[in-house]
Amino acid sequence: MTDIEDLLLSAGVDSAQGRAEALALCFRAMPLRRGESSKHESLEEIFDRGFFLSPEECRRTLDFFGAGEAEVGSAFGIAWPWTRINGAFVAPGLPVRLGDAEEEGADAVYRVAEKRILREAAGEEEIFIDCGASAPGGGFPFDLLCFGAMERYLLKAGRLSIEDLFCRLELPVSRVELDRIFIRGMRMDPALVEGLPGPGQEDAGVVGTVLSISRPLKADFAPDPAVFFGIRADVRELSEKGGELEVLSERGERAVFEIKGGEEFWRVDLREGSYPLHSVNLHRREAGLRLEVEPSLELDLLAPGTRGRLAFDLHSDLVMLEKRYGA
Repeated sequence: MTDIEDLLLSAGVDSAQGRAEALALCFRAMPLRRGESSKHESLEEIFDRGFFLSPEECRRTLDFFGAGEAEVGSAFGIAWPWTRINGAFVAPGLPVRLGDAEEEGADAVYRVAEKRILREAAGEEEIFIDCGASAPGGGFPFDLLCFGAMERYLLKAGRLSIEDLFCRLELPVSRVELDRIFIRGMRMDPALVEGLPGPGQEDAGVVGTVLSISRPLKADFAPDPAVFFGIRADVRELSEKGGELEVLSERGERAVFEIKGGEEFWRVDLREGSYPLHSVNLHRREAGLRLEVEPSLELDLLAPGTRGRLAFDLHSDLVMLEKRYGA
């Protein structure tokens, strides 16, 4: 008979936690990755492996810990198992036990609203799990999902999304970069990333690195590019003429951007010169403004602190817009 304390120990979870809390910590500690799952593997073998390979393995774990049968909802476009233990929601991919009050996880803030689990990350709240909806079964619709100290990693077809409460970073990653993040950086088992696909050749040079943030600025338009660059701390001078925006930075570097868009959104792309942001895209949305930037290749956003610093600077820009136009 499998012993819960032994499973918790293999996952690095303190058995003194309540059952719902312990199970949530297991799902936070054990990644989910695409792979071939065997129905004959025991829970001990799955936990010794250190990661899940299918929703069915997660459901077996929910059944065992919950001493009942897990229910099925919808997440990531497929059927997704979940359960309630002592009134708290627990599910794979959910790094907290979720009761009546909202809970801050490693990557986001979670709350329950009418049997839906909502997730707020990068300044926006979306449905994470619809506990009452039906969806088709199947394997994971991604290659890897796991949590760091203060972020969630989601890998699909060689493109990695790193999300926390403040920003979302999406970028293509090679096997070398996966090793850098998960094996050397997070000290995970090398088997976790073996066989995971890299960026597709058709995507090379087309979709680059994008960092996005959102803020509930209640303007009925997207402030134009000259206004946005005019409030940036690193801009000394700027001029706009003939669909182009010329910027002189505090470092004395000149950059010329091509302007596209209208009142609902605009986008500028670097045409010549040098600037830390190669493109900036500002959307007006119902919930506020969404800002997406493609940084210079000189910025290593996987280096410690770089992603957070860039997100902080962009949040400061939106705060300045908020002060100018009012909340």
